[in-house]
Amino acid sequence: MKKSRKKDIILLFFLYFSLLPAISTSLNAVELRFKEGNIYFATLMNETEKTIKVSYMNEIYEVPKTDLEFYDVSKKGRNESYKVSKVTLRDGSSIKGIYVEENENEFILKTELGFLNLKKTSINPPFPKKEDSPEFPRKYLFEEVKNPETRIGISTPFHVFIPPLSQNTVGLVGVSLFIEPAFVQWRAWMGGFRMELLQSVPKSSLQIAQSSFYAIHPFWDSEDKYHHLFYGLSLGLANLQYKVPTGSGDTRSGLNPFTTFELMYEYSGWSSLFLRSSLKSNFYLEPKEVIPSLGIEFSAGVRL
Repeated sequence: MKKSRKKDIILLFFLYFSLLPAISTSLNAVELRFKEGNIYFATLMNETEKTIKVSYMNEIYEVPKTDLEFYDVSKKGRNESYKVSKVTLRDGSSIKGIYVEENENEFILKTELGFLNLKKTSINPPFPKKEDSPEFPRKYLFEEVKNPETRIGISTPFHVFIPPLSQNTVGLVGVSLFIEPAFVQWRAWMGGFRMELLQSVPKSSLQIAQSSFYAIHPFWDSEDKYHHLFYGLSLGLANLQYKVPTGSGDTRSGLNPFTTFELMYEYSGWSSLFLRSSLKSNFYLEPKEVIPSLGIEFSAGVRL
C-alpha cells in the first residue's frame, strides 16, 4: 500500500470518529415532591389518573400519585434533585426548605415562599446541612418488556473514493435493501443482511453488486427514546465489474471481500416507521492494496 493511501486511511478514521450528530431536545419537566422530602425535576412522559411516568437521567420511572406530596407538570428545566430539610425552631414551629448556604450567624433556606434567613440561635438541633443530590428511588424504575422487532428498509448510499480511482471513477451511488430479523439479536446487538447495487460517478465505468452481514450497537438514546446513535461493523463480498478504458467495450470482473464501519443516527418516533442517516467507510480488500471510501447513507424502513 502506498504511503499516501495509508495517510488517507488514518485521516478517514479520524473524520469517522470525530463527526457525531448534534441533537437537541426541549425538556418539558415535571416537579415531583415525595412525602419523605426529596424533590426531583424530571422529564414528563405520560400521566394517568393513578400514575405519572417520567424520564430521569436516561431512565424511565412510573410513580403512583399516592406516593407524592405534590407535583407540578408546568415546570421546564433539566433533570436535577434536592434534599428538603426540616428545621425545628425554638418556638416549636417547623419550616421545610432546601439548604442553600450558611454563614457565621445564619442559615439560608429556599422555601415555597422564597429565600429565608434563619438565625442559628433560633433553631433547635439538628441543624440543616449541605447534602448530595438524592438518587431517584429505584423501586419506581419502569422496565418495559419489548418484543423483538424485524426491520426492513431501503437505503441510498453515496461514497467517495479516497483518493479517486480515476477521473471517471470518483465515487459510488446506488441503492440497497436490508433486513434485520427479530431473532438475530444478542443483548443490545442487532444483526442484519444487506444487498447493494452501486455504480461509479461521474461515469458508469465501475459497477458493484455486493452483499454483507452486519451488526449494530446503540451507544446513546435520548430521554424520550426517539433518537438513537449506533456504531456498526459489516463484512461482505463484492462483485466488481470494471470497463476497460480502451474503447473495446471489454470488462473485467472479480470478487473482493470488503468491510464497513459506520456511525448511525436513527429517529423512531413513529409507531412503525424509522429514518436513519449514517456516516460510513468502506474498505475493499484487493490482493495488493486496500481501497478506502467515505460516504453517507440515508435510509427508511418499517418495524414489524
